[in-house]
Amino acid sequence: MSTPRSAGSPLGFLLDAYDQAIGACRAQQSAVAYRKIAVLRAAHPCDSPAAAGFDGIYAWCERCVESGDFLGAVRALSQLRGAWETADRITSPPSVAGHGAVAFRTQAMKSDAAVSCQSAASRP
Repeated sequence: MSTPRSAGSPLGFLLDAYDQAIGACRAQQSAVAYRKIAVLRAAHPCDSPAAAGFDGIYAWCERCVESGDFLGAVRALSQLRGAWETADRITSPPSVAGHGAVAFRTQAMKSDAAVSCQSAASRP
């Protein structure tokens, strides 16, 4: 499930795609799971050795689904999804009152304005 911070963002869409693929695997819906994994695979460019590693993982998940090893695909996809979510959590500014980065920036601007007003008031 995507976090409020990433909902509606490219990362949110990616997490949703993982959720759909994982859900289809858990339901053992071969055709749906294969299509959802294919979407993840197609969305990831294969333009570097690291990207080729992702493609290999997705290909492995597709083979798992084809052979009926849904648990293997669920485990791999869940780990990838968790890694993306963790990366978002540790690289995004903390949430202010549960409203994500926008509220954080707004609160920071208010704090800066208050400091500026206090500085101006203390001048002779």
